[in-house]
Amino acid sequence: MIAPAPILFNTFHSAISLSLQLRPKTSAAFAQTCRSVAGRSYFVAGRSRFVAGRSRSVAGRSRSVAGRSHFVAGRSHFVAGRSRFVAPKPLRHRI
Repeated sequence: MIAPAPILFNTFHSAISLSLQLRPKTSAAFAQTCRSVAGRSYFVAGRSRFVAGRSRSVAGRSRSVAGRSHFVAGRSHFVAGRSRFVAPKPLRHRI
């Protein structure tokens, strides 16, 4: 069974915080800049690079859970070496 995403994300976040020797209250810093050696992923100021899958995604929010990464803004999914990008739906304008 797969554990809920928040639990995995919190565990991953704690591991990254400990590895980078950051303070516990650094959620904003984690969202802006994050390095992960195990996942070979780099999060820098909203831009994300994945060396393994060679995929780039420019998004405002990103998270990595046990090798799986989800980008909220661009809806770009990176799972097990495969990456796909789904264009966001256009906003509906009221007349």
